[in-house]
Amino acid sequence: MLKSLLALVSGGVFSKLVVVALVAFLVRLGLGVALYVGFDQVLSYIMTDIKGLFDGLPDLALNFLGIVHADILINTVLSAYSTAVIVVSLKKFRIM
Repeated sequence: MLKSLLALVSGGVFSKLVVVALVAFLVRLGLGVALYVGFDQVLSYIMTDIKGLFDGLPDLALNFLGIVHADILINTVLSAYSTAVIVVSLKKFRIM
């Protein structure tokens, strides 16, 4: 029994399945890290541009935008776009 179990683990189909699963996991992990870092950079760039648009506004306009919670609106819109991009990429890679 032990010999057959060792033969199964040390060679044959089981080891090939483990190697294939490990390689697929590492590829997806690397792809996920690359997408996360790249997407984080894009969102940081967009947020910097949006913050730059509000620099020239008078204080009264900024106060009004604070009252109507424009910052929450901007975050909601950016979150919706990022979620849509993530869902599309997951479907494209057949993960979801």
